[in-house]
Amino acid sequence: MYEVEITHIFLIFTKAVPDGQVALLKKILAQQSDIRLTVKWIDDVGSMELSGGEDAVMQADTVENGYSVDLTESVNKENAVGKSVADRAIDTVNKAGISNLWMTMDNHPADFCITDIPKLCRLAATEQIPSLLFLHEGNKNAPMQQIPYAVIDFEGIDYAYLCDIYKRFFHIPWTILETERCVLREMTPEDLDALYEVYADPEISRYTENLYEDREQELAYIKDYIEHVYRFCGLGIWVIVEKQMNRLIGRAGLAFRDGYDTPEIGFIIGKEYQRRGYAYEVCRAILKYCKDLDMKTIRVVYQRENLASVELCKKLGFTITGSFTEDGKDMVTGEITI
Repeated sequence: MYEVEITHIFLIFTKAVPDGQVALLKKILAQQSDIRLTVKWIDDVGSMELSGGEDAVMQADTVENGYSVDLTESVNKENAVGKSVADRAIDTVNKAGISNLWMTMDNHPADFCITDIPKLCRLAATEQIPSLLFLHEGNKNAPMQQIPYAVIDFEGIDYAYLCDIYKRFFHIPWTILETERCVLREMTPEDLDALYEVYADPEISRYTENLYEDREQELAYIKDYIEHVYRFCGLGIWVIVEKQMNRLIGRAGLAFRDGYDTPEIGFIIGKEYQRRGYAYEVCRAILKYCKDLDMKTIRVVYQRENLASVELCKKLGFTITGSFTEDGKDMVTGEITI
């Protein structure tokens, strides 16, 4: 299991963020009793009568930790003219020192940031701080490069979601689900040796595509899959880890076949662990996972002569919907409504 803990979240907002949204977010995060929450409001400096030497103040108050933080910096009126509120706020932050922004008076650093300032998300990344952007009318047209996560409403956001963003930022695999005996999680480059052990038996690749013979090529494929499938799709083929021995015993998950919009379930179990019910246990859990995500239909494709898959798909409740020939092999398609 790859668990993380976020201990200190900074909320850094301009006045464009509705008070109701901030209150909702505080309420959600307050459910995590051991988390530290610091809220910083960045004033709309455009509405102030600024002159040389006058301060634009980033007001800050800390929730449930008994102190407040004040960060002030002079902003020249000429520099403020013609800039957006967010850009002028960033000017203030830059002059004060970006590293100082993430520290409280007792030197407790932030390890996550939620803000409505796009540029601040990018600055946070340079400090190795993952972030979540709140979108509104005032920032929706701003450049969004290098900002992978944004929301228009905090309804539905929870601590687990923030932990997933944190994991993605630091390349920590997501745990997808658990069954009685297994954990299904994303692949990592460190799984390479274990995967080659699973595929060592020729029977494993009889009905499915094998790994690359060149291990470096397979490693490159895994890294690319993590970056472009897990990160952007959220779904994919995951590894099955047997809990008791903490051993990788196979793969299972969801993929999209060219020409189809419906996700397709697939699985492979290492020879040593076959005929023990692991495939049924994991695939049944995946179908429940799909139902929880409000998916309606799941496809399956298998070779007709693969009797183990025929048996498993019947047990899971799949209905045969057709057949086709691929590379001289007689293939069967099936669907299940969940």
